[in-house]
Amino acid sequence: MANKEELRLVIKITGPNLDRDEIVVGRQGLRVGRSADNNLVLNHREISRMHMRITWIESDTYLVEDLNSSNGIWLNDSRLIARVPAELKVGDVLRVGPFQLTVVDCIYVAVAVASAEDMSPSSSSFELQPYTGNGNGHSV
Repeated sequence: MANKEELRLVIKITGPNLDRDEIVVGRQGLRVGRSADNNLVLNHREISRMHMRITWIESDTYLVEDLNSSNGIWLNDSRLIARVPAELKVGDVLRVGPFQLTVVDCIYVAVAVASAEDMSPSSSSFELQPYTGNGNGHSV
């Protein structure tokens, strides 16, 4: 099995009634909203059921998009236009209702990649390396 590096965003979250203060977003992206089927549930009346999403694209760039939310998203000091993705960089601050999500780091994490021989039905697992806070601070 070979190792490959994947870019991840480290996001600090502040606001009322949170069960965590940091989240790491990988290539699978992140959907945020009030509904329980979101990756990050923000249960507050100012948050839409499906409020926003963060997606990864092939150029190792992360984008944020307002999913037609009622109260919108602010990226730094600008309100995002619904359904128009905007690039995220280290230091960017998203305001979503009473919550603030700050991109504090981007890190490369080693991920095991299966070779053709490893693709047998009995070998379908992989291992992720934990975030250690030693990111390189590059913008994404």
